[in-house]
Amino acid sequence: MQSSTISSIFLLFFLSLSAISYCQQNRDTIGVNIGKSQPNYSFFPIESMLTYLTSEKIILKNTPGNIINFKIKERIFDSISPTLKIFYGIDSLKNYIIILDSDFDGDLKNEMVYTLPESVKTNKDSSKKIMDGLNPVEIKLSNGRTLALKPSIFNSDLKYTRPEDSVWHLSLDKFQYRKGAFNFNGRDYVILSNGLTDPPLFYFEDRNIPYSIHQQPDLPYELNEPAYLNKNRFIVSHISPEFDSITIICSGPFDSAFGSRAGLYALNMQGMTLDNKLFDLTSLRGNFVMIDFWGSWCAPCLEQIPEMVKINEKYRDKLKIVSVAYDEKRNIGKLKKIIQSRKMNWINLFTDSELTDNISIQYHVKNYPTTILIAPNGKIVYRGYGLKDLGKLKEKIKSLLPD
Repeated sequence: MQSSTISSIFLLFFLSLSAISYCQQNRDTIGVNIGKSQPNYSFFPIESMLTYLTSEKIILKNTPGNIINFKIKERIFDSISPTLKIFYGIDSLKNYIIILDSDFDGDLKNEMVYTLPESVKTNKDSSKKIMDGLNPVEIKLSNGRTLALKPSIFNSDLKYTRPEDSVWHLSLDKFQYRKGAFNFNGRDYVILSNGLTDPPLFYFEDRNIPYSIHQQPDLPYELNEPAYLNKNRFIVSHISPEFDSITIICSGPFDSAFGSRAGLYALNMQGMTLDNKLFDLTSLRGNFVMIDFWGSWCAPCLEQIPEMVKINEKYRDKLKIVSVAYDEKRNIGKLKKIIQSRKMNWINLFTDSELTDNISIQYHVKNYPTTILIAPNGKIVYRGYGLKDLGKLKEKIKSLLPD
């Protein structure tokens, strides 16, 4: 640390359930008080939690009438809290009826009832407006934490072989978060965390140039993972046991850094292709490269393949495609058949889902499909995921590689 930056100036106070710490140095460790926050219903969402289908033998008391079809889903939060049961049904008017057993007593009496029209599955604009207007339910866990959850129907725009399969896609969104703020090198930053995962996950915002959480909701930062904003690096290095304060290591400036996010230089990727050839991502330097993370088990990934084929045919001379199959070894034969039958005539890698340091983990891929575009200089210029981002992907490619 330079002599001019020996001391740290800490100023902590609560402001709108946050605290601001000032740090004017080029490198320092600062404390940020994130206190206890209340659910914020407009922050959408920090993390989406997939619920799992349970046995239909599970019985919940006082289920609503007029139901023509239903499922019961569950969510396991930790090793000591009860399993949350969620009633998910369709009534005779084709409304979706969703009820969370928030007190874990197996009785839906006096629980909040969500009644969602059929349009949430077919109309994106209507769906967002309806979902944003829902109030969460507070769930108190045995470990002392309180979650604010509300339902969200997703994958509504996908096409299924059996239409009824699309009905049961339900997630729970966390709406409780904690918030702190700090100043580094004259700029104000905000840090957000749900504080509910183990370990907690974080988002950083530059108050002058807001970090777009909504564009990359699958990429929160983990403990000790560097976040780069304005050529500065921030690392959450410590969390208090009560999760009321955190420690951030601030440093800068950085002209370049390697990672898996837009704006960073792409981490090198090495491995064997599915036709047994050595591959090194640096060998493609000088070209535009599109990396596509997929799997044989992923329906949206398979649905996206024809679009990947069209992109390959149109930009073959300008864009190199690398597909990374995140799968089990036993499915390699299946992968090869898909690649051949679907005419995936580009570089195809396999990364073992059983390994703790596979390519997907290195690139922080948590949603499939995930697509990353890399410029000829090796810098990531776009990252998107799911079929919902396919339009954005095409627009980005067209802007980079005009006809």
